[in-house]
Amino acid sequence: TNSLQAQTTEKEQQLAKQYYEVYAEGNEKEFLKVSEQAKQQKLNKNDRQGYYVLCVNEVNYYIKLNNNSKALTLASRLLEEMKDHQDGRFDLLYNAMASIYENRGNYRMARYYNEKAIENLLPNDTVGMVGAYLGMANLEASVHPDETLAYINKLLPLCKSYPSHYNYALTLQALAAFFKNDSELFFETLDQYHIHNRENDIHEDQNDGIMAMLQEAFQGNYQQVLDQIAHSDTYSQNLGHFDMLIQLYRLMGNKDLEIAGLQNKLDAIDSLNANLVYENLNEMNAEMEVAKAQKKAKENSSAQFSMMKLISKLALCATMTQPSQKS
Repeated sequence: TNSLQAQTTEKEQQLAKQYYEVYAEGNEKEFLKVSEQAKQQKLNKNDRQGYYVLCVNEVNYYIKLNNNSKALTLASRLLEEMKDHQDGRFDLLYNAMASIYENRGNYRMARYYNEKAIENLLPNDTVGMVGAYLGMANLEASVHPDETLAYINKLLPLCKSYPSHYNYALTLQALAAFFKNDSELFFETLDQYHIHNRENDIHEDQNDGIMAMLQEAFQGNYQQVLDQIAHSDTYSQNLGHFDMLIQLYRLMGNKDLEIAGLQNKLDAIDSLNANLVYENLNEMNAEMEVAKAQKKAKENSSAQFSMMKLISKLALCATMTQPSQKS
């Protein structure tokens, strides 16, 4: 029996190692093949939570490939499966869905699903909580940088035990400093970033690239940053590069380029939304469901407020009609 368990454990370890290798390589066919094997392994052990984590990883895989239409299709199917079984990692899935909508420039939907992720966190799941709040911090970095900094301030102590998360949190703090044009905060964060990476032997190419570009920007080397953005994949896979460019133009004091950058971002968002009509109806359906949910919540809130006013009026009437006590 011990020999069989040892063999099983070894097979699981080999499959896990293969899984992470093919995830990183980008070979879609090979990844899906290994992912199916890994999911079946989880189901055979009745580990549905592990199974759902792998399912969400498939969604994230297509987000990484910038195939948001495919990612949304998988996410919608997975959401129905989770609801049918009354279980699942809703927090992880909602976090992934927030990323899809953020990549499409749909801030309202991204914010909605980030909030849903936070609402559905598992009790005592520190890693899940950190991931969900980092997702919200990322969304707000260019829109509401002060909100991002508030999230990061609370998250950094929790991230200490998770070096990669800490690295990402510092990157988001640096981005928020960039969008606030706070050079002092940026260079403080940059020092923390380098110290943390040295102490933990961390090499995150994308985050390193972002930090290097931000440093050039704060040193006034704007043209160099513009050239890097034009020839780099760091921002080319989502709409973030528009926000980066707009802020750069703002720092350069070039109002015409800033306005043109804003228009380019709006055009890109319109194009993505137009393409969606032909690619995938899932997002449109999701938006309708969100609109219904928000309308219902508003109606319930309004009804509760009206009821409170009615109760207050009745209480006031009762007080006014009570006979006065004689001394």
